[in-house]
Amino acid sequence: AAVRGSGQEPLNGKYYTHQDWNTLSKLDEKNWGSCYQWSKAESERVAWDMAKELNLPMTSICPSFVFGPPTELIPGEGGFKLSNSYSITLVGQWVRGDSPVQSRLFVDIRDVA
Repeated sequence: AAVRGSGQEPLNGKYYTHQDWNTLSKLDEKNWGSCYQWSKAESERVAWDMAKELNLPMTSICPSFVFGPPTELIPGEGGFKLSNSYSITLVGQWVRGDSPVQSRLFVDIRDVA
């Protein structure tokens, strides 16, 4: 979310790099997604500013969508569900074709942890 806002194209027109920052998301009480993306980008900016000010080395990994295996089974109608999280629900909709894929910029948490 720090790399791009919804609908934001890469600066070079091809792929995202370290020079791409989310410049579209805003704090908007009617759009929680934009607020979330804004907060991720702003947190990243603050971290880089602090590292520079304190002369500390910093590395960050900024995939726009991180997901992984569920951490718990949740009792539900007809048995147990793996998760009721938004991200798992969203990926399920993509896989079933119920919703268009909104991002191909995702990574498994086990690859970035």
